Amino acid sequence: MMRPVCFAAVLLAIFGCSHSTEPQVAGGSTDTGNTIIGLVLGEDGSPGGPAQADLSLRRSDYLSALPALGKPGAAGRIAISLLDTATDGSGAFRLAGVDQGSYRLEARRGNGLSCQFDSLAVNDSLELKVSGGRLKKTARVGGKVRLRPDALRGFVQVYGMERLMPVNTVTGRFEMLLPEGRFTLRFVDPEGGPATIKLKEITLSAGDALEMPDIDLRDSTAPYPEWTRSRRLWINTTASGAPLDKDVYGFPMLVRLDASMIDFGQAAPKGADLRFTKAGGKTPLAYEIERWDASAKKAEVWVRMDTLVAGASDRYIQMFWGNPAAADSSRGDAVFDTALGFAGVWHLAEGSNDAGFPGYLDATANHNTGKGVAISDTTVGPGAIGRGQRLDGLGAYIQVADAPSLNLGTGDFCVSVWARADAIFRTHQLVSKRVDKAGDMEFQLRPDGKVDSYVGASGTSDNFPSRSELATDEWHLLAFQRTGATSSLYIDGVIDTAITTASVYDVGNNADLFFGHDAQNFPEDWQGALDEVRILRRAMPPEWLRVSYLSQATGAKLIGLFRP
Repeated sequence: MMRPVCFAAVLLAIFGCSHSTEPQVAGGSTDTGNTIIGLVLGEDGSPGGPAQADLSLRRSDYLSALPALGKPGAAGRIAISLLDTATDGSGAFRLAGVDQGSYRLEARRGNGLSCQFDSLAVNDSLELKVSGGRLKKTARVGGKVRLRPDALRGFVQVYGMERLMPVNTVTGRFEMLLPEGRFTLRFVDPEGGPATIKLKEITLSAGDALEMPDIDLRDSTAPYPEWTRSRRLWINTTASGAPLDKDVYGFPMLVRLDASMIDFGQAAPKGADLRFTKAGGKTPLAYEIERWDASAKKAEVWVRMDTLVAGASDRYIQMFWGNPAAADSSRGDAVFDTALGFAGVWHLAEGSNDAGFPGYLDATANHNTGKGVAISDTTVGPGAIGRGQRLDGLGAYIQVADAPSLNLGTGDFCVSVWARADAIFRTHQLVSKRVDKAGDMEFQLRPDGKVDSYVGASGTSDNFPSRSELATDEWHLLAFQRTGATSSLYIDGVIDTAITTASVYDVGNNADLFFGHDAQNFPEDWQGALDEVRILRRAMPPEWLRVSYLSQATGAKLIGLFRP
């Protein structure tokens, strides 16, 4: 049998030699099957020449196989299964055992001479004689391909020929060498889908240098075709990331951006052109920018995830930027949707010296804005997430007016807050809403450092502390929630203690909501920092609370630049 051979390394580099994983031609040294016989002439028109010509026979509809996409540095496996051979010293060739079909035969000598026999119809005649092909100067074809902003790669293929030319993903440039003739080029973004494939017909004469018009592979059906920059953000819920054993739904995922993830100089002021989509770039994701600091090259963004899949490292979202004409579409109410149970979410990132300081905004559609009491701008500082508020324990706190959305009644609820205590020497309030034990709710830190929660009615209450004690100068995510008759305390995403009671108290009153203060016990103000206060009108699954901590804590590994 004729043994397929791959051309020399220099030809591989120049011509993009790659082989399909499916056999296209059956070769053989016997006279069984169909045979192609012909002669390749030298550049001067004489038979043979100073060297043999390399031959490549491919079906007319053949396309070089695209390599598999693996982890960074991994290469797709390529199988050699095609008929490649050479002429004899006189330029003659005899290709035996060829299946029926239409073929293109290419002859090449070095990098500069080539010719081709096109549309060779092999049928039951058993022997096909082709007229002599003359080697001529190879033509050079180049151009620019406009890829999708999130495209990882692009290629140019040629029907019926062994060509697989990569597109430079930075410049968009490609170049290839072809013989004289007419060709169909296929431009493809392998991960882009059917809308990112285009065919172009070209005709070349010997020695041509053809610069093609730009080829646009940006998907016009995608939501952000005019954005010039994009990257994938990989989500890892395995043991090496943020371990998750059950899927989580309707999750506001924190994305911390720095210079390694986005070029702030390419983005619009305040990140107005920032966008996110699901994998594939087709479905936009709601997001809210909490902080955008281009000078410090830092940003914190909340992205609403329909589902965080447990135990997965092959999921990603796509982030887009690079469109100075884009309008800001940051919307907290779409991320912290009241339909998902969010009654109020306060990032506490505002400072009283900020332009047009509106108060401490509620990110939900309920617009439960808080006001600062005895708070100066010097109290805004580094929070657990972006900026937070430092309270002095001497009368500084935040007050939110009573509203129906903040009266939790007898239903399930969850209250959470990031907190860092500067000192612990008495009771220190985190979140409270009460009027003398009538539908009261308190979430606080006791003098012994234990987290304490309280709900009650006139003359009776449920009050229970954590087992764990908190230290000063450390950020902790604290959550208190009620599920039916069971109340639970979570510290850093892990349940600390829970109780089940005979009564389910109606947590509803006409009192204002306070952060760092209790209107009924004035000397219990918080001394330290608070950040990201949330109230939900539902209890959250344990895995939701766990991944909240794992994704928001310093050094979180939920999101990465590369697939794990």
